[in-house]
Amino acid sequence: MRYRVGNGSSISLWFDHWHLLGPLIEVFGERFIYDYGLGQNAKVEAIIDGQEWHWPISRSPAWLELISSTPTSFRPDSRRPDVLQWIDALKGSFSARGVWESLRPHHSRVDW
Repeated sequence: MRYRVGNGSSISLWFDHWHLLGPLIEVFGERFIYDYGLGQNAKVEAIIDGQEWHWPISRSPAWLELISSTPTSFRPDSRRPDVLQWIDALKGSFSARGVWESLRPHHSRVDW
């Protein structure tokens, strides 16, 4: 599952999968949270200003990596709610078949 960012009010900045890199806590670690003072319970809305990202100012190589790895086409939209998407599906929509296909073991075809 991954979030498509709208206004960012329902997405954990650190623990949810909203960024292309994945959950930021897994990519950068707990020290990252401490260094930026946004708090462990911060939501993505803390770094959104309208339709633009409002990244905290920092010279940290890790923070600069985060900003540079965010494509310019990846933008929030404060007029819309956040959407949780099923990422294993082709179009992001959830289906029982899609879940089964992502969970079941896949083996080579056997000619019997």
